[in-house]
Amino acid sequence: MAIESTKVSKLEEENSKLKEELEKYKSSFVQMKSNMMAHEQIRKIQQQQILSLKGNMRVFCRVKPLEQHEICLSPFDDPSCVRFPQKMLTDSHKQASKVHHQ
Repeated sequence: MAIESTKVSKLEEENSKLKEELEKYKSSFVQMKSNMMAHEQIRKIQQQQILSLKGNMRVFCRVKPLEQHEICLSPFDDPSCVRFPQKMLTDSHKQASKVHHQ
């Protein structure tokens, strides 16, 4: 009987230690899950900001050919008029056409 009672007490002791360890893991898991959800929410917000900025950059950098009524004779006539050197325009146009034809 004495041997059985010591075995039982050792098993009960081991059981209580395992329960304590399990509780630690459970609380650790809950904390990590909470952190993960918070970081995931931050990641989603930042991803949306990146996509928004990419779209804004595309729109900001979009250039279209000038229409006849938009062409200024002199940039001093109209402050909203932007002029590009003709050589730059023709060189970039030639490069673009070379890329498209290859």
